[in-house]
Amino acid sequence: MHVPRVRHRLMLRESEIRINSATLLQSTQDASDSSYLLSLIAFELLLKLVFELSTACDAPKHHWYENIFSGLQEDTQADILRLSGERIGPSALASNHMKVLKELGSNFSGLRYPYEKYNGMTEQ
Repeated sequence: MHVPRVRHRLMLRESEIRINSATLLQSTQDASDSSYLLSLIAFELLLKLVFELSTACDAPKHHWYENIFSGLQEDTQADILRLSGERIGPSALASNHMKVLKELGSNFSGLRYPYEKYNGMTEQ
C-alpha cells in the first residue's frame, strides 16, 4: 500500500479548505466567479493528488485537466467517473468527460485573467 506523503495530506487539506471557502462565498450570493474558481482549484488539487497516488509520479504543472486525467490508468478513470456519477447524478461527464475536463481547465485559466477577454471590446 502506498503511504501518502506530507505533500499529499496537505494537498487534500488545501482542497477541502478551498471547497469550504467556495461554499461559504457562494452562500453570500457573490456575483463574481470567485466561488467557481475556488472550486476549480480544489478540483485540480484532487485530480493531481489522485494522479500522484495512482502513478507514483509528480503531477504535471499545467492545468490541462483532460491530459492529467488521460495519464491515469483506465480502471482509475472508470472509478472516478463512476463515483462522480454517484455524487452528482447524470451529467455531461457520463457522455463526454474529456470535453468537460477540457472546459474546466480552460475555465480555470480564463477566470484567473479576466482582463484578457476584454481586449478589443468596445462600449457597443
